[in-house]
Amino acid sequence: MKIAVLLNEFPTVSETFILDQLVALCEAGHELTIVADPAPAGMPVHTDVIAHRLIERTRYSAPLPADKWARLFDAAGRLARHLPFEPRLLRALDPRRGRWALSLRLLYAALPFVGAPAFDVVHAHYGPNGRLAAALREMGLLRGPLLTSFHGYDLRQLPQREGPGYYADLFRRGDAFTVGSEFARRSLVSLGCERERITIQRVGVPLERFAFSARRMPADGVITLLSVARLTDVKGLRYGIAAVAALAPRYPALRYRIVGDGPLRDDLAAEIRRHGVSERVELLGWRTREELLELYRDAQLFVHPCVKTASGEEEGQGLALQEAQALGLPVIASDHGALPEGMLPDESGYLVPEGDVNALAARIAELLDNPGRWAAMGRAGRRFVEERFDLRRQNDALLSLYQRIAAFDPELAAAERR
Repeated sequence: MKIAVLLNEFPTVSETFILDQLVALCEAGHELTIVADPAPAGMPVHTDVIAHRLIERTRYSAPLPADKWARLFDAAGRLARHLPFEPRLLRALDPRRGRWALSLRLLYAALPFVGAPAFDVVHAHYGPNGRLAAALREMGLLRGPLLTSFHGYDLRQLPQREGPGYYADLFRRGDAFTVGSEFARRSLVSLGCERERITIQRVGVPLERFAFSARRMPADGVITLLSVARLTDVKGLRYGIAAVAALAPRYPALRYRIVGDGPLRDDLAAEIRRHGVSERVELLGWRTREELLELYRDAQLFVHPCVKTASGEEEGQGLALQEAQALGLPVIASDHGALPEGMLPDESGYLVPEGDVNALAARIAELLDNPGRWAAMGRAGRRFVEERFDLRRQNDALLSLYQRIAAFDPELAAAERR
């Protein structure tokens, strides 16, 4: 099949679940085209990106000049080059399309598709990319049935900010939708999507890489808690830091490592200093998958203290939670969003009320005081991930969904929905 995949940026360090899907498509022999913005310079690149030559399969969006006059001049040059081959680009300037067209953002988003073939499936990751794909298809600049996958912030934060009709055109024009949990499906239905057009497509874990290891008390007595997350409000990491600070007097050998980066890095560093735990809590930034696996293996417990933000954002599946369980780590997570669906409460770990530092600290202390529970909890978590989040099974399910979508007639399906 000819498959187009629309992403925000590529390659990135954080979205390994998308990378795993791209690799599976390549290994299955499909003709893959990635469309994305370039990742920031200097970011680490996963070895799979290089091994499968994924950058060579990527069509990059042109940078949008910030200055209005520079943008107009640049756009005029690009139109002069491309209009003889793709006159439909003028449709991206139609003022009836509102700010999207008037700002020239729609034009720049359309440029990577000039000369693109018809696709058997167009897979847009995140709702805004689905909106873009639906608009481009309606303009005749993108051809193929459209699947949109929602992953988290696009379900709550964006609709709350942009208004309840933000996805109305996508729901009308898109052909199929996926989410990672029943919680997310309910959220998508509440936004106006028909339930029968939504498939739960869980993000999988490559189990052959994530080898199980029963956790035991280290010989030196130093216990490491681990969190893996983008440094944003929804991840609730300030509560993890506060819980470790509360436990510090009782557990002098306790350490907390946070892997990830994001806009709250400076704020979290200030929180660490304020609590006086700079020698216990480390902000490690992003790590490659190989480095991350070593950090998982060195840890004894995993913490995922997510919270609902003021803007309405909630955590989705929480892939790091499944990765930790696959490796045998007991987990402690907030009773929040889709997290209860991503673990076995009271078997592979514990749920605590979101934003409750005392409850989080109490559960951590309970596990610190009872290391004999760790191995059994780890085995329960591994079985759970094998049954529900095996990457091979999830990729097989995704390919089956692609095959069904490829048989769609988008125009007929749209007519039936009208």
